[in-house]
Amino acid sequence: MSLELAMLVPHTPRMCFEDRTPEFQHELVKGMHEVAKIIEQVKPDTLVLISCHWMSSFDHFVDATPRHKGVLTAVECPDLIADV
Repeated sequence: MSLELAMLVPHTPRMCFEDRTPEFQHELVKGMHEVAKIIEQVKPDTLVLISCHWMSSFDHFVDATPRHKGVLTAVECPDLIADV
């Protein structure tokens, strides 16, 4: 297996909802859409993601909900992202 692609990309929770993205991050969002297109073109067998998000650097939450519905957008910082 050969390495097909490597990327170093930014991430910020503010990019989770495009309609709420601050003006200064619009180019970042555009770039992430371009990255998605490139990945679709390459069609890799495997993706390896290395993230700087550490669970220990955020608050801890306990939720006794028996069953969740919806789309999980950020387990690492639910207090920073709405509607998680």
